[in-house]
Amino acid sequence: MADPDPPPYRTRHDGWTEARKRKFLHALARTGCVRDACGIAHISSTSAYRHRGRDAGFADAWEQALTKALPVLEAAAFERAVEGVWEPVVSGGKVAVYRKRYSDAILVTLLKRADEAASTARFADTSSREGAEAAFEELKRRLAAMHRRICKDPDCRECNG
Repeated sequence: MADPDPPPYRTRHDGWTEARKRKFLHALARTGCVRDACGIAHISSTSAYRHRGRDAGFADAWEQALTKALPVLEAAAFERAVEGVWEPVVSGGKVAVYRKRYSDAILVTLLKRADEAASTARFADTSSREGAEAAFEELKRRLAAMHRRICKDPDCRECNG
C-alpha cells in the first residue's frame, strides 16, 4: 500500500532555496524566457520544470511572472514584425550587406491577438472595451506607418488617402 503522504524532498544547498526562487521568478518576469531565467538563477531548466510540478505556490508565481513579462514580449514581437530587424547577408564568407527583415508570421499573430481582444471587449464593460479599441487603433496606426515606409507605389491609396 502506498504511503498517502510521501516524505518531503530534501533541501539541497545548491537547489531551490528561497533566494534562488526569487531570483528565478524576477528574471522570468523580466525576460519571459525560462531558459534565460534559469541561467540567471544558476539552475537547470529540467530542475525548474520539475520544481514547478512539485510546488503549487511556485507554479502560481511562475504564471504571474510570465504575465508580467507579456508586455515586454509583445513589444519585442511588434518590433520584429513591424519595424523589422537588420540582418547580415553573407557572400564569400564576408558580410556583403545588411538588409531589414520583417516577420509576417509574428505580424499575423499580433493581428489575431488584437482582433481577439477587440472581440472580447464587446462583452466586457465600457472601460475595458475602450482600452481594447484604443490598442487596436494604435496597432492599425503603426501598421499604416510601416506600409508608408516600405511602399514604393506613388499612386497607393493607402499612403495618399
